[in-house]
Amino acid sequence: MWKKGFTTLEIRTSNQQSERLPERHGEGFRFAGSQTDVRKRHRSFLRKESLGLTCPVRRNFSNGAGFTPLEVSLIQKVQEFRAALLTGFTLIELLVVKGRRASCMSNMRQVGIALTMYQNEYEKTPPKTQAVYDYASPAAEDNVLKLLRPFVAAEKPEATTPVYACPALKPNPNPAYAPSRVSCTGYLVNSVVMGRRVAAIPNPGAIIAIQEGWSLSNHLWVQPEPNNRSKAALEGREYTTYQEWHMFASQGDHSSWFTKERREQTANVHNKGGNFVFCDGHADYRKYWDRDSGDYGLVDILTKKSVPYEPTRESTTKTLDAAF
Repeated sequence: MWKKGFTTLEIRTSNQQSERLPERHGEGFRFAGSQTDVRKRHRSFLRKESLGLTCPVRRNFSNGAGFTPLEVSLIQKVQEFRAALLTGFTLIELLVVKGRRASCMSNMRQVGIALTMYQNEYEKTPPKTQAVYDYASPAAEDNVLKLLRPFVAAEKPEATTPVYACPALKPNPNPAYAPSRVSCTGYLVNSVVMGRRVAAIPNPGAIIAIQEGWSLSNHLWVQPEPNNRSKAALEGREYTTYQEWHMFASQGDHSSWFTKERREQTANVHNKGGNFVFCDGHADYRKYWDRDSGDYGLVDILTKKSVPYEPTRESTTKTLDAAF
């Protein structure tokens, strides 16, 4: 019989008589039987214990449930799979969704590198514009995505820019906004930071430059957009306020959206979130509600404080001031 803690094991020998195996008491062992037998069994026991032959699987009880790290990992995977099934996803669909998000993040990182290269060369961000139709056309005015084309291996006018298109977004069904072969993007540009010297942007690693929209389009949208759209304001020579840093809307609010009910249209393509490019060139993922106006360099006109996200039209159309 072997006692270890509160566990008792009964072991029978070949002659069916019980033997008492080592019993822990403090730092040593106590054996029953003759001194010779004790020494033999002691050596045999220690040898087997050192090889892991006599001890049960050791568990890490620090997590409170008595599970090994491998078991915890397996439980988490099962829970993720069950959550996917409850939301209507099959395992294959879940893998496809995650793959699209990863592919989009890779695209955004390349765009972030292109933005950094442009800023290093010209010491300022690309020019501020209002919305631009067929943005990649040679006839289109200079805009962010057009000027970044040489930095994403699209020097020729007929070259496509797959890094501008998120694989999770669908083409806009409205013919006026449908993407073309060359002008195809789902990105929205923050007009607050465009046309500025890089040194004038405080904490560029915290200010969003580009975010994801709701569809693939030939149209370059700016969100937030300036309320003063004059040439002088776009060039920074006149004061302007801004609105629509996020977009809670439906097709009833504008023909470019195609959802019947109002929903968040920006940064809501990857599991209620989206990928972002920041002014320092790095890319990151956030849930669409995990942001505020300060992330775009905008503050309340009166309080001069950042405004939190709210899923309302009032929040979308609220007039804000640039923080810098």
